[in-house]
Amino acid sequence: MTPSPLLHGNQFGLRLRSLREARGLTQERLAWNSGHAKSYVCEIEAGRKLPSLEVLGDLARALDVRPWELLLAPGETPTESPGPTRS
Repeated sequence: MTPSPLLHGNQFGLRLRSLREARGLTQERLAWNSGHAKSYVCEIEAGRKLPSLEVLGDLARALDVRPWELLLAPGETPTESPGPTRS
């Protein structure tokens, strides 16, 4: 079975960087807003680490996106929600 490119660290890192830059945030500001170290954000963007589900949620909140949007391929835009959202 071929692994999904969405789970590949480099792809996730590219998506994270794209969303961060689109919002005009530095790695340092994203790290601060998400409650994680800048070095950890750098490692994620470089594809050397993948975040836990908890960290995924922290990053999503800091970027003001739904967590599943971080799992889209770089450049892909959400067309519809995959399910109900919580307030």
